[in-house]
Amino acid sequence: PGPRTPRAASYALDARYDASAHTLAGHEVLTWTNTGASAVTALPFHLYLNGFKNETTVFFRSTGGSHRGSRAGAWGWIEVASIKLGGAELRPTARFLGPDETVLEVPLPQPVAAGATIALELTFTAQLPEVYSRTGYQGAFAMVGQWFPKIGVRIGAPGFETWHCPTFHGATEFFADFGTYDVRLTVPATHVVAATGVLTGAVDNGDGTRLLTYRAEDVHDFAWMIDPYMEVMTGLAKVDGGTVEVRVYHRPRQREFARRHLAAGIGAIEEFSKVLVPYPWSIMTVVDPPPEASGAAGME
Repeated sequence: PGPRTPRAASYALDARYDASAHTLAGHEVLTWTNTGASAVTALPFHLYLNGFKNETTVFFRSTGGSHRGSRAGAWGWIEVASIKLGGAELRPTARFLGPDETVLEVPLPQPVAAGATIALELTFTAQLPEVYSRTGYQGAFAMVGQWFPKIGVRIGAPGFETWHCPTFHGATEFFADFGTYDVRLTVPATHVVAATGVLTGAVDNGDGTRLLTYRAEDVHDFAWMIDPYMEVMTGLAKVDGGTVEVRVYHRPRQREFARRHLAAGIGAIEEFSKVLVPYPWSIMTVVDPPPEASGAAGME
């Protein structure tokens, strides 16, 4: 029906996943609109994966290396190699803000006026951590959340806006502007993928990998799961004007639980759509991680 949000921050993401090393090689184009009433001279980015970098980060110290009953294992991080605006390289002038490396500020050569839009191009690599809090891998399973450089949000009265882009903390919520996401994932052809949005294409590359393309509108993040052993169970929730497909991804041994999750998902959409507003997206995906990767649960 058209945009449901201002779509202030939209992303084109392209990533290749190495399933043996649990690494990502990524490229990002952020299209950002200054919706405030004052000019902007620098852009701050969340680098959430650097919260898993070592025992000195604010995230690690605030959680004690334990979250929801899971303990930290192998480290994870993200490195941004290039940041370009109109072909000009900005990476050398970027600097980390705060006590660790989870916020990167990028000074701009020219201010972005109120109402203006810019496109920033970033190249990055990421190492997933062994999962203990929402994001990471365990065995062949991986939940890839908060995995790309993500711009902060400007808040405050018109003309007096400030950036909200805090250091990653154990009690952090993932506050972000809404936008569109066009995502290309190159993954092993043997693996099952569940992701935000709608799958718009799947191509066999002929080298043991597949290129999957996704489109998501009016969301504030893009997360995905990859695993070679997952099954999917589906059903339909009825809402005013149509239906919503509910999908539950699960390992074979969790099939009985998946039936309950599917019923809960359908019921939640139907009941809340009556009480509040109809669920606005065409798909809801639920991922049931294997028990040994229970730390991945709870990443919306």
